[in-house]
Amino acid sequence: MATTAPAWVSIAATLLGGGILAYGVRQVWSGHKLKKALKAEIQSMKGLENCKNSMNSRKSPPSDKPLSPSDVPPAGSIPTTIYESNVGQLGLLCRQDLTDVVEFYSDVLRYKAIITAVRSGEDIPEPDQKDLYDSISSLEHRRRSLFGGDWMPDTEDDGTADD
Repeated sequence: MATTAPAWVSIAATLLGGGILAYGVRQVWSGHKLKKALKAEIQSMKGLENCKNSMNSRKSPPSDKPLSPSDVPPAGSIPTTIYESNVGQLGLLCRQDLTDVVEFYSDVLRYKAIITAVRSGEDIPEPDQKDLYDSISSLEHRRRSLFGGDWMPDTEDDGTADD
């Protein structure tokens, strides 16, 4: 003789399964929204490009002539608010995006601190200035290619990006 589960067990299992499914969908959607927000923030980091151009146009490296406030962009032109306020949610990104984003922002935050110090007239150690001078082009290249291929438009006026 076959026994059947009480009706409440079936209802509980259905509710639990539905809740788990809804949670999973919400997590995927939250990860998608976070990636989209990070993309928008990274696209708006025009200060990295400006800093790269400034470093490329300098007549001498920082070891010959220290960086001055006119050599670097305002720190506000390198926004990091979305990243900083969502650090606890970064696990929602896929593994490769997570690695790329954390490595990129680690460098951005380091160089942004140097830029802030230069702009405020602080005495910056020559190795930090040289690091910024030598590495900003690479960081700007990483910014433009972070999410692969053609996610960032080449023209500033286009304003479109892949999702």
